[in-house]
Amino acid sequence: MPSEEPPDDDQSPSGPPLPPEDRLWRHPSELGAFGVDDPAATRGGSTDGPTPAAGTSTDRPAGHRRGALAAVALASCLVGAVVALAGVALFGSDEDKDPADTTTFASGPTSVSVRTATTLGAAGGVARSVARIVVRDGSRWVTGAGTLVDEHGSVVTAASLVTGATQMRVTFEDGTARTATMVGTDADTGLAVIHVDAPGVAPANLADESPTVGERVTLVTGPTDDGSGARMLAGQVSTVDDTVQTTSGVHDGMLEIDREVLPDHDGCGVADADGRLVGVSLTGDPNDGRGGVVPADVVADVADDLVSSDAEPHAWLGIEAVDLTGPETTLLGVDGGARLTKVVEGSPAARAHLATGDVVISIDGRTTRSTADVVDDLAALRPQEQVTIRVLRDAKPVDLSVTLGTKPTD
Repeated sequence: MPSEEPPDDDQSPSGPPLPPEDRLWRHPSELGAFGVDDPAATRGGSTDGPTPAAGTSTDRPAGHRRGALAAVALASCLVGAVVALAGVALFGSDEDKDPADTTTFASGPTSVSVRTATTLGAAGGVARSVARIVVRDGSRWVTGAGTLVDEHGSVVTAASLVTGATQMRVTFEDGTARTATMVGTDADTGLAVIHVDAPGVAPANLADESPTVGERVTLVTGPTDDGSGARMLAGQVSTVDDTVQTTSGVHDGMLEIDREVLPDHDGCGVADADGRLVGVSLTGDPNDGRGGVVPADVVADVADDLVSSDAEPHAWLGIEAVDLTGPETTLLGVDGGARLTKVVEGSPAARAHLATGDVVISIDGRTTRSTADVVDDLAALRPQEQVTIRVLRDAKPVDLSVTLGTKPTD
């Protein structure tokens, strides 16, 4: 009697297996080297297609795939090499570049690293001769720059920066702040010369010839407050022997460069590719986008004329002083002062009856906290000017009127 149980799907069918083309699965022996049906393996080596041409093999050994991949990799390498060679031809190799060619430039608070010609590496020589100049003009402080041009301490800068200044301090690459005194100004060129004692600081090498139109130059500022050194600003000469409008007036025989000279770049040194000073920059019209530069030969002539004529001699008081100590300031109830240790006989100080032991606490109403303040105040004054000096004498304030003079020559 036949069984009424349904057939078991898991039971293996009886009889021989179906041909490969009628099955959904293949035995590994029925697959070719690339994992696809190989008719020769499943049909006794015969094929239904056309017979291959003489010399053509239908075998696909396992090494064939590795050879194909190697060929693809080789082709990729060749393409990459061609692209790289093309890039070198167009842009040059970094190995051919001087590391000094990559320099950080800054304008204001923003810095960007760019690649330029070797102009910027050579400009470092001028940077050692350029000082940051900070001046006090009334109640405000103004920053610019100036360049040491001789071994006698003559610093050339922009007249607009230092005219009317009541205090001037300069800082070279060594980081030492020094007090400067006015030597003179030149209205025709917009330049000024100030004097500073700067032993050990080498003056800039001045270029023998003016740069030509299109020549690369570099504006070199004084060292920054954070000690990171001078800023270097790339530029290019646009015109030569031109008339340029600056903040101090219209000047002839100027160079013009293709970048604006910002107020804090007033008086910067401008260097050529050989690291020589080609001029001094002056702030111009901020809407023009260009800057004026007084050529180096004019800079040298102005410095010689102002120094030799001593057009504005230094004011002289005739004293020596030291800073008050902490206990002295506490005892006198002041923040600071300069105690006189010597009054030169016959000097303006002596004629005004200043005496050894007096403590200077103000000059013309400006508070004096140290001997440096006395020096700074006198640097902004001229011979024959009259000032009021307040001193503490026996702990009591005394005002004395002094007519400044000129220091006698030895």
